[in-house]
Amino acid sequence: MQYEALKNGALSKRMPGVVAVVLLLFLSATQAAPRKNAKHPPRTPPPPPVLDEGTLSRQVAAEAGSSNAPLLFCIDLYTAPLGAQVSAFAPAGPEAVFPAIEEVGPRKAQRNQDFHDPATFIQHTEDIRRLADVVGRHGGRMTVQLQTPYARLCAEQNVPILSDLVKAGHEIGLRFNEQAHLGRECGKMESGVWTAVMKEEIAWIRKACPGVTLLSWSGGGRHRQACEAAIGAGLTIMSARTTRHRQAASDDMAAVNPWRPYTGPTGKRGDDFAQHDPRGKIVYLPPGVLADGEPEGRKDRDDAERLDSMTEGVDLSLKAATSNRVNVMHIAMRSSEFRGPAGGQPFNLLDQWLTQVIDPLVASGKLKWATFSEMAEEYRKWEASHPGIDPRTGEALRRGSGAR
Repeated sequence: MQYEALKNGALSKRMPGVVAVVLLLFLSATQAAPRKNAKHPPRTPPPPPVLDEGTLSRQVAAEAGSSNAPLLFCIDLYTAPLGAQVSAFAPAGPEAVFPAIEEVGPRKAQRNQDFHDPATFIQHTEDIRRLADVVGRHGGRMTVQLQTPYARLCAEQNVPILSDLVKAGHEIGLRFNEQAHLGRECGKMESGVWTAVMKEEIAWIRKACPGVTLLSWSGGGRHRQACEAAIGAGLTIMSARTTRHRQAASDDMAAVNPWRPYTGPTGKRGDDFAQHDPRGKIVYLPPGVLADGEPEGRKDRDDAERLDSMTEGVDLSLKAATSNRVNVMHIAMRSSEFRGPAGGQPFNLLDQWLTQVIDPLVASGKLKWATFSEMAEEYRKWEASHPGIDPRTGEALRRGSGAR
């Protein structure tokens, strides 16, 4: 079923909640596209958790940051691989279906969602639109990182949301949850397999958004193949180095200054990934100095607590910024992460957070909105005018041998 027909029939008529849910469940059961693996049929997600969105309680310290050391800032919005199948290019695929899980709220109520279910696909699509509208009202920028099945469904159903995001000034990137697309043995695979699957993912994004310039990606966990594979796929900007088992920034990577990693991540503290290589082909954009190690805030917190955690991260990142470096921070958010109170608007509190916390920093020049490619371009300009200088410490560089 085409996306617009389903959305117009179930959402825009503002039917009573029970009737709308029944219709969506009926359409999901009778008209959802068949899956390749009958052992794993699409599962209808439970209703969103009823949360108290809470009240914002934190502010950035007045002394934090300076207009002489601006922090380049954006929202990194990404889709999870809900209902993903392992690629046919991977030794395990395509019969293996990765049981992707979206966990939101104190009770982690949104489990086993699948984008092949129309209700799930509509919810995430409309939430992305609403979030983009909220951020746009504040003059903000997002880098929206996508993967299958969401990107593929956008292409197959002619959903124009990605093109609309680009027209609004946002940027499109690749989100690569390696186990979802390569299988659980991804760490043992050659980088060429990774590259083939990355290219496959990128192809679906380009079908959904013709003419898009795609340079950035996040994901790859702590696998050494990640950077080499991304180079082969034509990507030049990496963000959000995360651990293999939780979507959290590695503690040793908490920083605001970009650099060129000597090699891909290996999971060891202080490994070669943290060594700057001036001849490396990848620019790494660290997430900033985060309050609790979680890019999107603790998953067991309500909306206000997550946003307060982000405020603390902005405060710490501003204090870490220096006038003789490029300083960056990006805050990761999953599509449909914010739920708001029962019967309320999911992004009202986020709108308030942008008004109270971010807008004053932008007005003062301490913070500037920028997409990932704009951040990387600023770094390249700095690099060209500071040859032989480490982009983080100011010390003379040790000789590297190029990204591997």
